[in-house]
Amino acid sequence: MQSLDQRIKKCETEDIVILPYDTRWVEIFENEKNLLFSSLPSDLVIRIEHIHMVEADSTLWDALIFMHYLTEDPDAAAHYQDLKLTLARKHPNDRVAYTNGKTEFVNQIIAKAKNKK
Repeated sequence: MQSLDQRIKKCETEDIVILPYDTRWVEIFENEKNLLFSSLPSDLVIRIEHIHMVEADSTLWDALIFMHYLTEDPDAAAHYQDLKLTLARKHPNDRVAYTNGKTEFVNQIIAKAKNKK
């Protein structure tokens, strides 16, 4: 498996186009990924690198901080999983209520992570 430095060096030698973020990308990429993966035999599906790049003052950093914290803290990740499952059962058809139910937990984790630095 390649190290992060090796992958970065590989990217530096390839043609990379940097585009401004478009909120439609998530849906577009998900649809394309599903189409691609559903048409391939399972033994040919490989991991695709995903790089998050955001501007220094972007609020998207909070999402990355949150994801990183959960990766580093299995107890927090388990608590978040339990919360999401509880909210999914409680609000199966109300995406707004489901999302709002996670907000306090997410904000607490982000605050903890920022205080750790």
